[in-house]
Amino acid sequence: MMRSTSLVVALLFVVTTVFAGDPPATHTKKAWEWTTEERIASRTNAALAADRVRAMKGSSPASRIASNSASGARMTDGIDGNRNPELFLPHELFEILIRHGYVGETWRDYYAPDMLVASNLPADFWDRLEVAAPDYVAGVQRENELLLKMKGATPAERERLQREIASMIPTMCRARIAGLRNARKAFGASFDRFLYEHVAPGSSMATDDPLDGDRLRTAAEGCVK
Repeated sequence: MMRSTSLVVALLFVVTTVFAGDPPATHTKKAWEWTTEERIASRTNAALAADRVRAMKGSSPASRIASNSASGARMTDGIDGNRNPELFLPHELFEILIRHGYVGETWRDYYAPDMLVASNLPADFWDRLEVAAPDYVAGVQRENELLLKMKGATPAERERLQREIASMIPTMCRARIAGLRNARKAFGASFDRFLYEHVAPGSSMATDDPLDGDRLRTAAEGCVK
């Protein structure tokens, strides 16, 4: 992913198409059937990650922009949802979906009603999803407000806004996992399949973070050790 902040996560998702190898032991599984440990094993495989980085750097202009990490450090991984949707952790796709559905000019039209029906999701999906994850939706919306305020802000004001965003990270991380858990209860197994069939494609992620399985597990568990 990635940085541990939802801010960096949001900024690094772009549309692109890349190539990356699949772990031979699990490549026949559907993307939504992978376990967290299988996803992490591939994410922390240095050889596979290096292949993904080379592919992303050599693909479209958009992905070349994405390959420039937030800190300017060497890019360690690049994940493309068109080619390797299984490499996303569920909470990462959940974050993308929430941002698409509840922030600014939303992407709800992209998830057309017939797509929801085909995914065995209800017509009032967006209303029920917000009920399932109210704290996370509110947190993401607040973070977006703070990011917008940074435009044209003085250096001092920008620093204050950045501190406020950073202070939200632990709470938002816990709220994200709670929201994902509630969404699974509300929509059943169809929800994870929807994430990997319709949210992952068209999304990608670049990171300069170390290939650290413990870091990924901590995020997947709500940032609570």
